[in-house]
Amino acid sequence: MNPLLENIQKNTAAKVNELQNDLPDLVNEFNRVVVAGQKLMTDKNVNSHLEMVKDAKNRNDPVNMIAKDVSRLMWIVYMKSNKTIRHPVLVFAGTILMCEEFDIMERGYGLQITNDLVARTLEKLAEVMMTLLGITPEILAKKIQEGKQEIDDYKSGKLKPEDIKSRMQQQEEPLPPPTGAQ
Repeated sequence: MNPLLENIQKNTAAKVNELQNDLPDLVNEFNRVVVAGQKLMTDKNVNSHLEMVKDAKNRNDPVNMIAKDVSRLMWIVYMKSNKTIRHPVLVFAGTILMCEEFDIMERGYGLQITNDLVARTLEKLAEVMMTLLGITPEILAKKIQEGKQEIDDYKSGKLKPEDIKSRMQQQEEPLPPPTGAQ
């Protein structure tokens, strides 16, 4: 595998391990989702990835092809879990699968892997996944504002570290029905 892709996978796994302290069982959930996604990638009945790659038109737009394909795989895994997989796990696992798809494209079709190509694909991947999960720009802006308020409250002493940890472990707010799911 390309050293850039290996580094991304290594850093993603390291970040998951780092977050394990605040989000119990994150590593196990992440590993299960990656394996499930890998199985779907190679399942001819589920994934049309090989057909997508064979189509020269798709190879000319690897950003959209890979982002949409990985998002679709993560959506299938998410739905098969009865929507119980935590959203950060989907993003982290999707990043790993994105690297694997890039590896296939590089080895099989000579795609040149660059930092810019990977960054654009990861950005598109996050955008498509968020749309599938029903996370709109408005919801995201609201959550960012809430996070800023928590930081201000923490700095002023209104919020203690144990309060933050407790909030992180609470169940996420239910999201609106997904848009764009296929």
